[in-house]
Amino acid sequence: MATWARVLFVGLVILGFAQPAAATFVDAVLAETGEAAITASEIGLARALGLYDLHAAAGPIEPAEVERFADGRLLEREAVRLEIQPKPAELEAAWRGVADRHGGEASLIAWLARIAVSQDWVRRLVEGDLRRRQFIDFRFRAFALVPPGELEAALGPGPHSDAEREVVEGRLREEIVDRALRDWLTEARGSAGVRLVPGALPVPTPIPLP
Repeated sequence: MATWARVLFVGLVILGFAQPAAATFVDAVLAETGEAAITASEIGLARALGLYDLHAAAGPIEPAEVERFADGRLLEREAVRLEIQPKPAELEAAWRGVADRHGGEASLIAWLARIAVSQDWVRRLVEGDLRRRQFIDFRFRAFALVPPGELEAALGPGPHSDAEREVVEGRLREEIVDRALRDWLTEARGSAGVRLVPGALPVPTPIPLP
């Protein structure tokens, strides 16, 4: 983009509602990660489907959501660089998971048809989100080992069941993953030059909830 003040119009998208006349919206760039633009429509769609650690909401898209999505794109990009490729069965399971959260595949496909969004676009988002999660597992979770002393300190005195030890160890492991992930993202954001478009947020979501 030539300037951060410029809003990029990427096309009119027809939203299929029950009204006789369909509504329209003009998509807009909200942020950029390196050479890639991040638009309101892809964040709205990811948010509606619960992808990239976003949660379904009808309100405006907020800066924190754009930042979270941008972080996901950075993780996805690194997964591609490392040639982390989900298997077909994993991709299909991820697609079914999204469909199941929204009333099944037929219901999901019908919603996409109403808002004129292609299944291919959604499947690409689902694949990107899966790559992101697989990179986190590969790069951080696989190496998150809890020192025995920290586990014992967290458990405290007294006898503890195997189930209790497993729960506490799992919590400590996720804390290790979160710290390592935050450090990695801080460096990656700086290297990629992630920036939000000034004055663009908050913005109404162009994607209605299913």
